[in-house]
Amino acid sequence: MSSDGLFTVKAARVTIDSVLLPVSTTTTTWYKFLPRKVNIFLWRLRLNALPVRWNLSAKGIEVPTIVCSVYNNGVETQDHAFFGCSFVSELWHKLRVWFNCSMPIFVSWDSFIVWLEGVQLSIKDKDQIIASVCTLLWVIWRFRNGIVFNDLFCSRSSLFDVVRLLVFRWIKHRSHLVSNWNLWVSMPL
Repeated sequence: MSSDGLFTVKAARVTIDSVLLPVSTTTTTWYKFLPRKVNIFLWRLRLNALPVRWNLSAKGIEVPTIVCSVYNNGVETQDHAFFGCSFVSELWHKLRVWFNCSMPIFVSWDSFIVWLEGVQLSIKDKDQIIASVCTLLWVIWRFRNGIVFNDLFCSRSSLFDVVRLLVFRWIKHRSHLVSNWNLWVSMPL
């Protein structure tokens, strides 16, 4: 009800939103060099609102198991799916080696953001790292969904190649930070 005691759609919407929508004290950053779908995915990641098995179970949705869909090892929480799973750890290691920088092991999206804010790199290098990490997370999500829904889009062995190709295309066409594929593959920073 509105302040004058009458029913309004706006008052109903405000009431529903205050109960159902998550409250976040942090702002969401949208990256211009990433597709909209990836930015929306990152927003949901930041809010811990992705439908991983633990989140679905916590909402009362019946799932056959809450064990990791990739390796059947550990509970599939959002942090496990993107940062803690053994398979995902291998991809993060490849990213560290490829960038040849002292990137620590992250346990969550927030731990990545804290590191990025404190590291001494140029804005261009930070943008390339952000684009690569976000693309890595997106590819992990697509791969995980391919396993869950039996619709794989690529093999395990080619996942990191997909990350490098997608991030190159996205930042080349959206920000012009890179232009040469051979240089990008051999020395991204």
